[in-house]
Amino acid sequence: MGILTHTDLEDLSKEQLIHQFRDLQLRISRFSAVEQSLINVRDRLDSEVVMHKRMNAFNKEAFEESEVSDFLLLVAESIIDIFEFEIGLVIVSSQNNQFSLSYEMEGFSLHNEEAYRIYNLLNGNLNYYENGKVLKLNDGQWDDLSNLIPFNQLMLTRAVNQELNVSIYMVGGVLKSGALSYNPVDEKRANAFGLFAQQVLSQFNSLQKAKLIQSSEYRLSRLAKVFLGFGSSPIENIGKLTDVACELLNSDFCFYKGLDKIDLFSYSSSKTSQSPIFLTINDIIYLKTFIRNSSEETSIDTHIPPEFKAEMISKGEDVHQFRTVGRKVNLEGMTTGILGICFASATQPTDEDKQIIGIIAAAIAVEEKRHLAQKELILNNAELKKINSELDNFVYSVSHDLRAPLLAIKGLLALIDTKSVDTQENDQYLALVAESVSRMDETIKEILDYSRNARLGIRPEFINIREIVTNAFNDVKYYSDHNVDLMLDIENNLQFSSDKPRLNTVVKNIIANSVKYSRREIANSYIRVKAYKKKDEIILRIEDNGEGISEANLQKVFNMFFRASNSTSGTGLGLYICKEIISKLNGRIEVSSVLGKGSVFTIYLPSKFEPEEESI
Repeated sequence: MGILTHTDLEDLSKEQLIHQFRDLQLRISRFSAVEQSLINVRDRLDSEVVMHKRMNAFNKEAFEESEVSDFLLLVAESIIDIFEFEIGLVIVSSQNNQFSLSYEMEGFSLHNEEAYRIYNLLNGNLNYYENGKVLKLNDGQWDDLSNLIPFNQLMLTRAVNQELNVSIYMVGGVLKSGALSYNPVDEKRANAFGLFAQQVLSQFNSLQKAKLIQSSEYRLSRLAKVFLGFGSSPIENIGKLTDVACELLNSDFCFYKGLDKIDLFSYSSSKTSQSPIFLTINDIIYLKTFIRNSSEETSIDTHIPPEFKAEMISKGEDVHQFRTVGRKVNLEGMTTGILGICFASATQPTDEDKQIIGIIAAAIAVEEKRHLAQKELILNNAELKKINSELDNFVYSVSHDLRAPLLAIKGLLALIDTKSVDTQENDQYLALVAESVSRMDETIKEILDYSRNARLGIRPEFINIREIVTNAFNDVKYYSDHNVDLMLDIENNLQFSSDKPRLNTVVKNIIANSVKYSRREIANSYIRVKAYKKKDEIILRIEDNGEGISEANLQKVFNMFFRASNSTSGTGLGLYICKEIISKLNGRIEVSSVLGKGSVFTIYLPSKFEPEEESI
């Protein structure tokens, strides 16, 4: 039907007019419905535009945040602002090197324990849904969650970044107490809520990466500062390195233990005041052994020190193991020590943490090398001073001990009258010549013994100590016209290895002195020799009842060219050579004596000679 004019209406009957009126009302109703639909669409679009504007505003503000706590607070506030909710909650869990949980809530207060319980509920239930799924809860659902947050309606979701091991849980909604003041949680906000969760995850990842970069830069600059601050003492520098290791890795305890040292460079910060770590030397030894025997470059061990366990039990706390990250410190292909970083929690080191540990371990190795070089320099200087001193004494004494007999021989030869028929006087002179020659020969032999010991290497072989002692005594028993008895107490089946010629020299020198300095006024002069094995040592004890040595001279008897008695001739080299030989055989010699009663020389030798390796 077309448009009716006033004239047309006048021609219509009453029934036709009523029909036209009803048709017009129907058209108006349809128009109103279309108009309302358009208004609803406009309102929905306006609402979505507002939400997206607020999300964009959130992105701008989040980009400016540098601390996690401030960022999470912004997220909780934005959940309320963007979606017109009464409450907003965000929880972030991370499992990089150790588990951590952070959260912020607006519109409702939570205790830490309640936040952890909510996390466990969300984590356990949302695991059944795909990442990003948005759930809507009404009153009467999830009683465990309702007991913690008395909600009327909630919307919740989870966003996960598997690469960084980060999960973000977001909750927004209306409490029972505010149900009448807020619009119902409708489906139209679900998509936007899920999208917002992904934005939050993206922003959080960016924040974490920025903090990692900042942390890496700080760590490297901190290490550089420590290196630049090194002093001349390698030991002090190693201490600084254990300090910085504890600081940069945020650990509770850090130690460095050399494999061949009793020194322990350690640092304990006890950052976790609730459960600080206490380590004894036995714990250090345990960890050192574990790390040293590990085939991994960076090893991880879990250990409970007894004192640590006892203290936690006494406080009524749960006993948990702490974790130690270990690294061998290698120098020129050899392990010199162990670096250990201990944590009160189940920390898992990141790749960057392992790199930092490797840098610090390498720096310790360099300081160990410097320490070794310094020790060698000190030893070389001490050895050089000793050699120079001995050389001065050697030149003086040798020139005296060799020249004096030569001058005596020269004078005696001048007195000998080869034309005289009386040979008795000449025989006396020749006897004195022979005595001077013997003195020269003895001096030269001792010089040769000293030279051989310094120059020749050790040649270990089986030692028959009874044979060595007996032969030595038979060679020197006529050095005195006074009778001296030899008494032997040699352990049965005593076997050990050492350098036989050197040991012959030592035993012969000591026994010769016992014979030379025996007391002629007594009838029972003796030399007692006892030899036995104790653990890994051979002990050789040579005792006599001769003249003895005064207390003033006792500490000098091993000095070069020192002679404690003038009762017989000698160079004073014998006991000095004995001490040098014993030292070269990795042993030691001790003396005790009482003037007028006798002396005891005790020699300690390893049962199996092994060349000493340079300590690192």
